[in-house]
Amino acid sequence: MSTGSNPDVSDERQWSLLRQLHESPKQKLGPFLKQHGFPQPADKPLGKYYAQIRNKNVRVLGLPADSRLAFIDEQLRPTAFTAVAAVTAVTAVAAVKELPSLTRTKLIDLMAGLTVDGKRKLMRALSDLSVEDQSALIEMLGAL
Repeated sequence: MSTGSNPDVSDERQWSLLRQLHESPKQKLGPFLKQHGFPQPADKPLGKYYAQIRNKNVRVLGLPADSRLAFIDEQLRPTAFTAVAAVTAVTAVAAVKELPSLTRTKLIDLMAGLTVDGKRKLMRALSDLSVEDQSALIEMLGAL
């Protein structure tokens, strides 16, 4: 999505556009991007994003035709997962402000290895405990 006069040039948007391009047969990159309002190479300073998407397209075209969409989906998945994980981790750390900073750091390390569902379960368990018990639980889980 674009905000104001600036188009959305995020990595996720670039991969989404590539997915649309490769879903529809026989389209060329330049006209497709122009049709979708993506900046052209001559549009300074945003032209660098055109080069980024062109380079991503070269990577995709180097793959067999039957695995291109799967590759693009794999590139989109980490972007979405990272955003959800970051929001969950920030919320978790904010919820346990009373913990010492070293324990909060251990909590962040623990949460980095958990799924989103695992993070939610851990936060529910921590919310029912006192500060001392939260610290003890984090210490125990960190030792595993």
